[in-house]
Amino acid sequence: MSPLSRMAVAGAVLTAMSCAATPPPSPGPRIAEAEEALDRALQLEAGEFASLEVQMAADKLEQARSLVETDTDPNFERARRLAEEARLDARLAEVKAEAARAQELRDQLARAVDVLRESERPMP
Repeated sequence: MSPLSRMAVAGAVLTAMSCAATPPPSPGPRIAEAEEALDRALQLEAGEFASLEVQMAADKLEQARSLVETDTDPNFERARRLAEEARLDARLAEVKAEAARAQELRDQLARAVDVLRESERPMP
């Protein structure tokens, strides 16, 4: 085997060893983002319009926290994934709440326009 081939093999082995030894990134930032998203959804009272999504976000966030805090061998990748899902569920609840409120406002405006039109009709 040539010296160049040996160096290539050694480099590949070292790269593989370093990848195996590198722990996955901490889910902490993802959990914080999910907490913020859930807080926003709750402040908007999204549970009124998207209770399922709010509950799913809260459940997944709790599972992510539990994986990090209580597990003797924390599964960071699963915790990160659950935190990301929680963030997206909370965001969906927020968007549903905003859409429902916009629909309510549209309905109120339509009723107000109808009242105005009725008041402008000539009386018989």
